[in-house]
Amino acid sequence: MYKRLMQRSAEACEATGGRILPRLKTDPRLADAAAALQAGQDGLKAKGLAYRNAVEAVQTAGAARDQVLRDMEDRLREFALNLLSVVRNNHGADAYLRYFPVGYGSALREKPQQIPEITRVVLGKLAEETDPWLVSFRDRIGATHTAFLAAQSLCVAMVGNRKDAMSYLKAEKRLWIQALFVCRMKAGAACLGDDAYVRAIFAPAHVSRRGAPSDGAEGDAVSETPAKAEVSVAPSSILQPAPVAAGLQVVEAG
Repeated sequence: MYKRLMQRSAEACEATGGRILPRLKTDPRLADAAAALQAGQDGLKAKGLAYRNAVEAVQTAGAARDQVLRDMEDRLREFALNLLSVVRNNHGADAYLRYFPVGYGSALREKPQQIPEITRVVLGKLAEETDPWLVSFRDRIGATHTAFLAAQSLCVAMVGNRKDAMSYLKAEKRLWIQALFVCRMKAGAACLGDDAYVRAIFAPAHVSRRGAPSDGAEGDAVSETPAKAEVSVAPSSILQPAPVAAGLQVVEAG
């Protein structure tokens, strides 16, 4: 039974405890057994909640990062259109080709992962400008780039927290299983000669081989990958932000 319970998800184990505990608590003889399982159940619930909160934090951070990425695209598009108005829509003008050698349309049709790098290159060239008009765009584009790097760092941190939460949840599940076995032994000792009754109480713990999914499968089922799951970030030579992870990979904890 231990191996099969280990194959169950933490959520399924919590549900199993929720079915067994009421049965134990209705029999005064099983108060000690119920207390043993209740301790494991409380710990499992707490770690399960912490994991769900960590998953939600990853989703929130990913959504915020994606919004900043869209803002960065908008600032690049705005800059390109203003440049074209200055050169009278001449796509071959040096002033335009300096920043968008293949045209801003082609640049923005690149994969979203490339937008931060395109922005970094544009900012590097704007750093050489002294014209107040161009400097104003440098500041505006640079602000979104800085915001993106911060959002990216937060995503990396939240993914790390979620992985830790899953590890704690798996460890707590092992403690819950141990508590269940202690509970089972106490119940058996309290109800000597009534094995059928004890078996009926703990029937929810006797899962089949085709029972509930494991924690790995449970993690895979959580849809929390931000729309831009892998973003390569090279620090801007202008902004010189604190280093961040170069390439966010949001993966499910197994």
